[in-house]
Amino acid sequence: VDFRNRAIFPGFNDLPDENNVSLNFYASNHEFTYQPRQHLLFLAEIVDFRTLVRLQMDIKDIDGRMIPLFFYTDGRGSELAPAQVWKGYTAAILYAQRHTFMTSERGNPPQTQFMFLTTCPHQIFPLSLNSLLALSGRVQQFSTEMNGTRPCHGCGKRAASLMKCTRCSLFWYCNGACQSAGWSEKCHKADCKLLKDSDLNGLISLKGDNFEGHVGFPLNTARRICHGEAVG
Repeated sequence: VDFRNRAIFPGFNDLPDENNVSLNFYASNHEFTYQPRQHLLFLAEIVDFRTLVRLQMDIKDIDGRMIPLFFYTDGRGSELAPAQVWKGYTAAILYAQRHTFMTSERGNPPQTQFMFLTTCPHQIFPLSLNSLLALSGRVQQFSTEMNGTRPCHGCGKRAASLMKCTRCSLFWYCNGACQSAGWSEKCHKADCKLLKDSDLNGLISLKGDNFEGHVGFPLNTARRICHGEAVG
């Protein structure tokens, strides 16, 4: 899935509303039963963070909009290791929704637009939002099969029979020489290190428009639902 696909990776303003079932996002199996038409992931970069009563982050979405994010989890955000929470990292929240919420948080007006998490922590990736989108673009360029062929990441030649990177399984090469060129000359050493993260690799490999049930973090060990609610 391409992280630049706004239907699957919307900005804050385009998230579905909790109290308004939009058929753009949901399909009905029965008269009063709805489920998502596709997977939905909200991405935003951490601009700042602090802990008062609970962990609070200031995050910036793909449109440049700033949104406060509060952790209403059992641990009030302590579920996240300190090394995960860093300025410039990107937060990922599955199945985020918009709804109106009255807040008594100090420094915010009585009714404001922000986000909060109520269940398990979302995932945080150790790179900026722009870098994450660029990485997704490279994966789409070099891993997508068209007419039975893929491009070699090293030389660019398309072929039906290529060797895939055994570390990330997302980039393909003609031979060892092309793989060495991709590793040293085309930044795959850094990309591959990031793509060894099972959650990031799993999200990139996810078929976003093929919804067969909710997924959750960690993607490789469980199918827990990790709900994020966007307030507006």
